[in-house]
Amino acid sequence: METSSHIFRTVRFLQISKVSNVVSHPPAKAVAEDLVTRLLGLINSSPVMLFMKGTAIDPKCGFSKSMVALLDSHEAAYKTFDILTDEEVRQGLKTYSKWPTYPQVSLCCVSTNYLHSR
Repeated sequence: METSSHIFRTVRFLQISKVSNVVSHPPAKAVAEDLVTRLLGLINSSPVMLFMKGTAIDPKCGFSKSMVALLDSHEAAYKTFDILTDEEVRQGLKTYSKWPTYPQVSLCCVSTNYLHSR
């Protein structure tokens, strides 16, 4: 699928080219320090972390299902976090990433949100 390949290439490019930008963009002050520590722990628990509605086996929205299919089609090693099970993470990540919707993908500490921006 051409679109999937383009998205995955773009994600790889951002993984390589924007790692230094993560340090220059601190989290918003509205997110508590302990929540930031928790979010970073989740983000850093896998090279690719997918924050989604539902699970990889049982996605709860079409965008989440599409991201799982995309990652699976590239045989990516990834973990998921069901944001419907933890309201603090759900709201906190929106503020931390400065992106209001899900799914959100974090790659080696670089957050991306391609399904909504393409």
